[in-house]
Amino acid sequence: MNTLSILTQLSRQDYLKICFTLKYKSIRGYLSIGLAIFYFTIGIFLLIKDPQSSIIVFVSGIIYITITNLMFYLKSYSQFTSNKKLQEMICYTFGENSIKITGETFESTFSTKTIYKVTSTKNWLLVMLNADNFYAISKGNINEDDMFTLKTIFSMNGVKNSIF
Repeated sequence: MNTLSILTQLSRQDYLKICFTLKYKSIRGYLSIGLAIFYFTIGIFLLIKDPQSSIIVFVSGIIYITITNLMFYLKSYSQFTSNKKLQEMICYTFGENSIKITGETFESTFSTKTIYKVTSTKNWLLVMLNADNFYAISKGNINEDDMFTLKTIFSMNGVKNSIF
């Protein structure tokens, strides 16, 4: 089997969208939304019962969801701006058993078997190294034959993937 090379580059906006997508696809995201809904629901019931004293519970739901999303945005923004490697044009070369990643200032090779999982969003293929770290490859740079090849490579190496 030949190698498959794909060039891609992340913008700050793309990185932030991917981070928020991953956050709200995980159990942490569901728990965060559930807690905010809980605060809102309790706040509404308490507002009906005693409008003066229970406004704090309702407002705390709004504050909770606002503060957690703002903090997550600032963290993701800081990660992207402080890591120049994320901003480089990156070439991913997929072989049968390894992935070589080459940027303008770095080069790395690792075994395909060490990948946690591969998932996809509307515009991105995400090669997850663990639950929090990923390599993002633009789907706009991958044709259908290449997608099939990638699915085959990952399946052969026992990597959990949801490419199609």
